[in-house]
Amino acid sequence: MLYFPLSRFFAKWLVQLNPPDWVLVMCRGYNEDYENFTELDPLDDKDLDFYNEYDYPEFQLWISNPLLKNWLKTILISSFIPHPSSFK
Repeated sequence: MLYFPLSRFFAKWLVQLNPPDWVLVMCRGYNEDYENFTELDPLDDKDLDFYNEYDYPEFQLWISNPLLKNWLKTILISSFIPHPSSFK
């Protein structure tokens, strides 16, 4: 599973889009659980106060689709690590 930090704006936007099952918007602080992340349900949590930094200090995007995960890893790695042919 891939984990990415997520801004409050994009967390709210993704929850309202009702993403597929392999895309999870996670929140720390949900139900006063500040140690673990909890999955946000698009039907139940669309009216959550995403901009309340005290109650909801952090959001993450979790991706569990193996094909997309491998594609993202390739993109991220290739964008930060130069190709060996560039070391001439």
